[in-house]
This record gives sequence, structure tokens and C-alpha cells, in this order.
Amino acid sequence: PGGAVAASQEIFEAVQDIGKKKPVIASMGSVAASGGYYVACAAEKILANAGTTTGSIGVRLEHIMIGELLDWAKIKHETLKSGKLKNMMPIDKPISPEARKILQSVLDDIHEQFKKVVVDSRKLDKKFIDEIADGRIFTGEQALSLKLVDQLGGFTLAIQEAAKLAE
Repeated sequence: PGGAVAASQEIFEAVQDIGKKKPVIASMGSVAASGGYYVACAAEKILANAGTTTGSIGVRLEHIMIGELLDWAKIKHETLKSGKLKNMMPIDKPISPEARKILQSVLDDIHEQFKKVVVDSRKLDKKFIDEIADGRIFTGEQALSLKLVDQLGGFTLAIQEAAKLAE
């Protein structure tokens, strides 16, 4: 359904390369959100079921602070580092304002990369994608109306479409 950014980008590029040699159809099943949708954008045509969870065009980073739990369990924790920003997300305290700014900048850059893939591959207006690419999900039907997918249908129909395109 989702996944790591770099892995999604690598699979996207591999699917694009295959698409140079033969038609590629993406068949999105129950969930194709975030990284799953990113990869699907490399296909010539995207099919989704009416209820497929689609989209989630966004990026996230989680930070879990367990400092109080460590204190409660009487577990000592120590981090050695080589630079002041090496440990930007310490497990025992909040993210510093400086680190937060850097991390947000990274997330914003990755989000822009994701939106560019959607704009370019789906041939959609950037302003439109900026409006809807806020991490929300859509059903397959909603995604079709937004032109995020080309057609409603399942795996069997996707195989038939691939056969037509391949002649």
C-alpha cells in the first residue's frame, strides 16, 4: 500500500524502463496508496477497482519518543554522534526546532518529487495536483473522476487491456 520513498522510486523507474519495450498496465487491488500509487504512475494505463484505496499523495515521517518509558523501566540510554545534527530524531526527547526545519524541508522536497511524477505521468495540471495531493485517500471511483486512474476494473480486465495494447 505504501512504502519507502527510494524503493518506490526505484520500482517506478524499473516499470518505466519496461514500458519502453512493451505496454505496461497497472492493476490496483485493494490498496494502492502512497508508494503503491507512485509505482502505478509508471504504467501506460492504470486500472482500479471501484473501492480501491487510491492516492495518499504525500510523505510522512514518524518520531516516537520513549524517554519516559525508558525512565520508568530504569533503562539508561546514551547516543554518541559525530555531528550536532546526526541524531535529529532522538528517542528520548522532542525534535529540536533546527532539526524539525531540516526534516520538514526534506519531506517537502520528496513531496514535490512525488507530485511531479503524478503531474507528468497523468498529464494533469500542477495546481490541481497541489490541491488534492495532501495525503488524502480516494476510492477507485473518486480517483477515476480525478483522472488519477484511467479505468475501473480488476486484474482480469487489466490483462485484457495489456493484450489489446500489445496487439
